Amino acid sequence: MFSGLVKNIGVVESFSGEAIAIRSSLRPQIGASIAINGVCTTAIALNGDIFRAHLSKEARDCIALE
Repeated sequence: MFSGLVKNIGVVESFSGEAIAIRSSLRPQIGASIAINGVCTTAIALNGDIFRAHLSKEARDCIALE
C-alpha cells in the first residue's frame, strides 16, 4: 500500500480493460510509478492533461473503482 506524500489529485476520465485515464496537472514520465487509491500503477501514455496508466489484474482486483 502506498504511504508516501500526495502530490496531486486527479479525476478519472475513463476506465477500460487494463487501462485507466486520469485528468490531472501531473505530467508523469512514461514508465513512472503512480499510486491510484493506494495501488501502484505504471504510466503508459500522456496526452495533454490526461495520462493513462496500466492496471494489472491484481491492481483491478484491489483498487476501489466505484
